Amino acid sequence: MTAFLNIRHLVFFQALAESGSFTRAAETCGVSQPGLSVAIREFEDELGVKLFNRSTRAVTLTPKGRELLPVVEVALVNAARIEDDIRDVVASKRQVLRLAAVPSISASVLPQALARLDRSEPALRMELIDVESDAMETLVREERADAGIGAGLYDPEVFGQIALFSDPLSLVIPASHPWAARDTVTWAELEGQPYALYEPTSETFRSVERTMLAHGLRFAPSCTANYHQTLMGHVLAGQAFAIVPRIATLKMLPPELVCRPLGEPEVARRYTLIYKRDRRLQKRFVSNMNRLARQLAYSQTL
Repeated sequence: MTAFLNIRHLVFFQALAESGSFTRAAETCGVSQPGLSVAIREFEDELGVKLFNRSTRAVTLTPKGRELLPVVEVALVNAARIEDDIRDVVASKRQVLRLAAVPSISASVLPQALARLDRSEPALRMELIDVESDAMETLVREERADAGIGAGLYDPEVFGQIALFSDPLSLVIPASHPWAARDTVTWAELEGQPYALYEPTSETFRSVERTMLAHGLRFAPSCTANYHQTLMGHVLAGQAFAIVPRIATLKMLPPELVCRPLGEPEVARRYTLIYKRDRRLQKRFVSNMNRLARQLAYSQTL
């Protein structure tokens, strides 16, 4: 490999190919536009081929540039793996990752998923932060958490995202209630009934509000609570039903209560693992997050 084939040229080439703009590519790479232009010109001169068609409106790849792009992408992935291997050799301390998660998942399938990840990755230690949806997003945005798990809609320009699984909203009622013999309870049947929800900052609250208003139903929760146990207390006392994610009932439902699906329509929330996109992260981090995603998907089926 000669001196001109350096990582800097490859990174600049990929950024320009993906953005189609010297300005955007320079911003992505954290360099000046003139500096990036010079580097691309050097790369083309050394290769002896023209890689980009330049015009006042756009920058596009030439046929040779399109042929080169997948080769560069593979080279950069391999370079990142080599860097991770080097860092693993140099680093002597255990890797600690801070994970913020909403209560519905942090108290159900997440602990066992983390336990399995800990057994398969002994050099990794996860610190769990149990917070509501808005707080989770803020922690990740401000880099006070390395990653987060929630069921909201997250800005793809800000957050890298790994889809986990979908989970339907369900109704928790006393086992003695007539609806306990039903397969499904409809949203229309809830109108006029007392029901409790997580606090308005939760994605569950927002999902229920959107669903009921979209179907012309009156949205009037009788009470809200921060914690799952508080909601179950309201149901046990006969004060209200509780609308919660199904996953929250898997391991935390008292025997006096039952969980029934809500239908017409079924409303499912998609859980997503997020991390800040522009943060300087090792490929090993993303690899561990993908491992955690697989463990969560497995735990959710148990």
